[in-house]
Amino acid sequence: GIRLSRPASFPVGKVNLLQMYPLTYREYLTASGHTELRELLENHTDFSQFPEPLHKRLIELLKIYYFTGGMPEVVHTYIDPGEFEKCRLIQNQIYKTFTLDFVKHAPAKEIPKIMQIWDSLPAQLGKENKKFKYSLLKKGARAREYEDALHWIENYGLLYKCYLVSVPKLPLKSYINPGFFKVYVMDTGLLCALSNLTAETIIAGNQ
Repeated sequence: GIRLSRPASFPVGKVNLLQMYPLTYREYLTASGHTELRELLENHTDFSQFPEPLHKRLIELLKIYYFTGGMPEVVHTYIDPGEFEKCRLIQNQIYKTFTLDFVKHAPAKEIPKIMQIWDSLPAQLGKENKKFKYSLLKKGARAREYEDALHWIENYGLLYKCYLVSVPKLPLKSYINPGFFKVYVMDTGLLCALSNLTAETIIAGNQ
């Protein structure tokens, strides 16, 4: 927020910065009262199979995590009182808040492009594309038209860019192809909300 609002000054050397992310699946297990399952995952260092009942339970919880995602308020709402409908309401509120924030902080000329990128993410991930397709934003779209908007929303923290690496060597940044990347939403729950996927589709299906 500080970077995006372009403040007149910043107290360099007097502020400790902490990057916050949605809960991971393991953190979700702890938050939902399944600490023993998290410890089991963290202590499982080989590739041996879990017993079938344990495996099924982990998959059940993983599907719930796919729907709720890791936004703290959504996770808390599911755990107590455990209603998926309320989780979706909060996810939609978070989505609307983000879009209002776009209008507040983003350059005016980039706002429509940012919204096009944000709304296209389910379609981008739903296709077996090898890279992000600008043509899914609008017919004839080119990278130079949208690269600033994409960079802005990436800095905002709502998506991750995963680049194609030509050679699996360290440092990976030395071998990325800047023109070939895929884009992922920062939270699975928000992606489900964007895609209008219901809890029944995620949890009862084979996704």
